[in-house]
Amino acid sequence: MNSSTADAATGSSTSETGGPSGSGSNRAAAVIYDDVIEMAAGATKASGTAGWTYEDGSAWDPAAPDIVFNPSPCPGPSGSSEQLFMQFELLGPAPADPLAARKQMQAYLEEQGFRITRSIDPPESSNPKRTFIVSAESPDGAMIDYGANSSEQLLGLRSECSDHPSLTGEVGPETP
Repeated sequence: MNSSTADAATGSSTSETGGPSGSGSNRAAAVIYDDVIEMAAGATKASGTAGWTYEDGSAWDPAAPDIVFNPSPCPGPSGSSEQLFMQFELLGPAPADPLAARKQMQAYLEEQGFRITRSIDPPESSNPKRTFIVSAESPDGAMIDYGANSSEQLLGLRSECSDHPSLTGEVGPETP
């Protein structure tokens, strides 16, 4: 099994929803796990490419996810109840046209109701890897970061925050 530990210091943005820096929810771990896997499956499908892998090189199969999360605390005001979130990354094959791939992913995210929080089309002088980026947040606070360059595609996914007790410990496909 792959494991992923969320890192609250990895670019969380200010939010008023349930995302890593938001107010959170009380949804159970199994529901959030399924949502994150569905979010990843939708984004990889929207990329139009096959062959996505986990960071360790093992194959990503949305029908049989092989990942266990160790939820980490969401950033927030001190003294607030502890809310947790899950995070992982996938790597995809190089797209034929990185700019077109970024535009395609942005259109998909907008169709799914995500709010675009960042879009970067770097100048041609930004070598060696000219990475086109789009970041977005869902209404419940989940976040996606997508990057495409001539070598690969990168997909970072973060769940909403939740204070449900089932998020304590490991969360995987068998979590009740």
